[in-house]
Amino acid sequence: MERLPHIFYKKAMRFWLEDPFHALALTLKKSWYFWGPHIISDSKVVHFEKEYSPVLRFLPGFTIIAALALSGLFFLFTVQRGLNQKTSLLLIFILSYFLSVLPFFMSERYRFPIVPFLLPLSALALIHLETALREKSGKHFIGKSFLILLLLILLSTELFPYKANESTWYLHRGFAFAGKQQTTEALACFEKALTVNPANGEAGLQAGYIHAARGDHDQALQFYLSALGSMPGNPYLMNNLGYEFYLKKDYPAAIRYYEQALARRQRYALAWHNLGNVFLETEEYEQARDAFQHACELDPENADSANNLGAALLRNNEVQASLEWFYRALESPSPYPRAHLNLGRALETLDRYTEAREHYESCLEYWPDNQAAVEGLMRLPSPAEAP
Repeated sequence: MERLPHIFYKKAMRFWLEDPFHALALTLKKSWYFWGPHIISDSKVVHFEKEYSPVLRFLPGFTIIAALALSGLFFLFTVQRGLNQKTSLLLIFILSYFLSVLPFFMSERYRFPIVPFLLPLSALALIHLETALREKSGKHFIGKSFLILLLLILLSTELFPYKANESTWYLHRGFAFAGKQQTTEALACFEKALTVNPANGEAGLQAGYIHAARGDHDQALQFYLSALGSMPGNPYLMNNLGYEFYLKKDYPAAIRYYEQALARRQRYALAWHNLGNVFLETEEYEQARDAFQHACELDPENADSANNLGAALLRNNEVQASLEWFYRALESPSPYPRAHLNLGRALETLDRYTEAREHYESCLEYWPDNQAAVEGLMRLPSPAEAP
């Protein structure tokens, strides 16, 4: 990470040396985006935050402030005949800030810091208008108003095209609602994002998450599949598709999607865990063991992966090796009756009946209606007969 600024610096310098005219044209374009009418998006689509706000939409924007500031600067030169030291320092700061931002990408948030320093010049323009009105000088008032209007029209001219992404705005609103656990509102935003732009794969992925969490897996699968065209390499989407096909018992499709997820992100513990679950269902126990081992290496605290690795070993007749992983699962801070059940089975296989009984009983303590634990206890010899 420390080398990244140096890498970008070298790439920028190479671009200027190899294609100076193109670099200059892009720099002038960025200059206009800084002073022009567009509200350039970055991590937030500020354009629509303002447009859809009942308050912000009526407040003066950067273009009005900039037009007034340039007018105030003009009045300083023409009416007050020059700049004093404080005003000169103010202009030097404004120009220095603008030039310091120019080498980077342009966005609305880079304009915010300069606004307080433009406001004194904007206020000066308004003072000149107020003075002309108070002195009943219609000629001066009309002339100064015309200059302000002319500058406002100039700065409002869209010399270069830019369109804020409304679909992204709805996507970010959906994230905000989801973060507050308001899933109905979040889902509405994600669906609106897809209405505006059906190729918004992230919106499809997030809508699928919500439907899956609600148990509506058919809808979840449809949203995931709709996102596939624009996000073919997204490992989270592949993992979720794998899970939906796993629930439908379409195990070849589930394996295919899980393997695609892992091809793009090999250190993806959840995908390894889910792949292991498929192999357990298809009775491919060695593959299941390998998948769960990867999951446990990447997420050592995951009790489910530890328990399932033990289950894969047990079904593969590696009974002694399975014990370690069942015991590790029981280290979870929450009660884990399934690990007790599996330990009971493993210990029963090893003829360690007293220990097996303890774990079957522990399973029933937390999971009273577990028929497998009840049957396990019935199979065991009585305590008096147990070795």
